[in-house]
Amino acid sequence: MPSPTPNRSSSTIPARFPARVHFVGICGRAMGAVAMELARLGIRITGSDQHVFPPMGGLLEHAGISYHTEFSAAHLTPTPDHVVIGSYFSPANIEVATVLERRLPWSTLAGFVERYFLQTTQNLVVAGTNGKTTTTAMLTWILKAARMNPSYLVAGESPNLGKMFHSSQRRSGPFVLEGDEYLSGLGDLNPKFLHYRPHRVLVTNLHWDHVEVFPAERSYRAGFEALVDLLPPSGGLVLNADDPGALALADRHQLAGTETVGFCRHAQHRITGWRQGRELQTFRFMGETFSLPAFGKIYAINAALAVTLARQEGVPLHQAAQALTSWQPVKGRQEILVNSSHLTVLKEEAYHPHALAGAVEAARARFPRRRLVLLLQPRYTGGAEGPHQTALPGALSGVDLALVTDPLEIAPVSRAFSSRALCSAIRRSGIEAHHVAKVADLIKKFQSLHQQGDVVMVSLAYRNEAIFDRIQEITFSKGNTSPPQQSPSLLQ
Repeated sequence: MPSPTPNRSSSTIPARFPARVHFVGICGRAMGAVAMELARLGIRITGSDQHVFPPMGGLLEHAGISYHTEFSAAHLTPTPDHVVIGSYFSPANIEVATVLERRLPWSTLAGFVERYFLQTTQNLVVAGTNGKTTTTAMLTWILKAARMNPSYLVAGESPNLGKMFHSSQRRSGPFVLEGDEYLSGLGDLNPKFLHYRPHRVLVTNLHWDHVEVFPAERSYRAGFEALVDLLPPSGGLVLNADDPGALALADRHQLAGTETVGFCRHAQHRITGWRQGRELQTFRFMGETFSLPAFGKIYAINAALAVTLARQEGVPLHQAAQALTSWQPVKGRQEILVNSSHLTVLKEEAYHPHALAGAVEAARARFPRRRLVLLLQPRYTGGAEGPHQTALPGALSGVDLALVTDPLEIAPVSRAFSSRALCSAIRRSGIEAHHVAKVADLIKKFQSLHQQGDVVMVSLAYRNEAIFDRIQEITFSKGNTSPPQQSPSLLQ
């Protein structure tokens, strides 16, 4: 366990904050990000969690924040001034039960952020089923490059930003928030983004997800409709016109500040002249030429959406274009972990069919003449009756070989998702696919099928990070004499 967060003079803590905050579930990405920012402001931070997955464990340690790797009522002594309870925790957790029994001040993370950060700021909420982390990072970087000093909350590691949560302490400045539609947590069944007091909203796309808490597509969509309903008459709404689910929100709230973006002809602002180069993609948008160090059209859509919302905030198009030339993709999105002539390994956190389709398209654009292999652990599918069972075969149509394990679910399902059925459907489209029951056996199967020059895209749950080290060993098993180069950057 790292050394405790250093004590700082209480005079350095902004008056509106509690002096000591305890986090139940501190290693969640957003939870840990907020904890680290509070520590920077001089607030005493403690926390507990049982599941410590990269990157948060290391980030907390680097920030000097002490946290426990088990739960105990003793962690609430001395008594904290406030307790933040993660969205997955209930009174079955001993710390949550103790908070309720002792009537300690507490809130969900979304409630905490709303109360202590969002009362007077100009809140820009980036929502959507997929692409919201990338688009939030893009928008924040554009505003930073324009010297607008934004606050931000991004649930991913952006190389440009350096951290996931930052409060500029400007009480009226822009605050960019990645809008998570998942339930807020204990006693609050509303999506997290409904706490974010939006002045402007951007929606990347809308596809049924989180089936374990939204049993019908209509219930999932209702949260986004409620978010748009919260916009004031002077607010703004930016929508992806290429996505029917997102575009339909335009009818929800008749705002003068509604703008639609896309490649399609009915978009108010069209992306034209798109070209994919070896290192950059270029496109025309609102009369400006944009160059973006990324691969696949999905990045062009995300960039155009971010540029449009930044323009509503007063950033000229040429400044936004200049900022995006130095933007770097969020880690875990098409991130190169191994790069050699024998094997290239991409880490891809996407799991939703729509997101995986975009990831496959991006990998194809990046490596057009190489065999593309996908190692996939389906997750959070909602079972056989969820959207993943029928949508995944089409989403994976661009790969050459798919190795699929049994799924990981958050909650029990009435009828299990079938990875065997998924592989059968993939094979019917002429693509080689194999079911491998356990993640631990993926490497053995891949090793038997590996060909020199393979590009391997790996989409697994966080708990399986160690598998990337094992993939690298394959290069040596094939008689190669030099190790693969580590390539954390997009352009390396």
